[in-house]
Amino acid sequence: MTVVPLTTPYTMSTATITIGLGVTPGDDYTAAVSQAQFDPAFSSNTWTGIGGNALTFTSPASWSLVLAIAQDLAPAGLLRFLFDHQGESATVVLTPLAAEDPITAGVILAPGSIGGSADGSAAVATITLGVQGKPSFVVVAADEETADDVDVIEYDDLTATPARSA
Repeated sequence: MTVVPLTTPYTMSTATITIGLGVTPGDDYTAAVSQAQFDPAFSSNTWTGIGGNALTFTSPASWSLVLAIAQDLAPAGLLRFLFDHQGESATVVLTPLAAEDPITAGVILAPGSIGGSADGSAAVATITLGVQGKPSFVVVAADEETADDVDVIEYDDLTATPARSA
């Protein structure tokens, strides 16, 4: 048995989220979001034979993205973006900053609640967006040029005679 250590726990207090229509690069809506959570949904069915044996079958998971946002009524705010583009396809990229790889998903945009109670607290909305397929981790390739290779002067560079222009 292999013991797998916990190596990269993270908190969502240090994350970014971008949302873009279709597959275009998204705008950064991090400031308006207090929750971004991908949730799977699936069902299990059990078949029981007359001999007492039982088999359990699980359906493929369907996914949703739950967003909790502050209601910003500005034309460029996330609330208005979701309202103006409801029903359209978009690409979401969620990047927990302590993690190595961002999570991306195609979603169908939905509007959020507008308004709230008169107690003086910030108006918020919780929106559930349908995910097309499933979220995926985007493996960020390490830069092939390491920090040690940057601005390295080779010996040949020091001894070469500069070319003269005519």
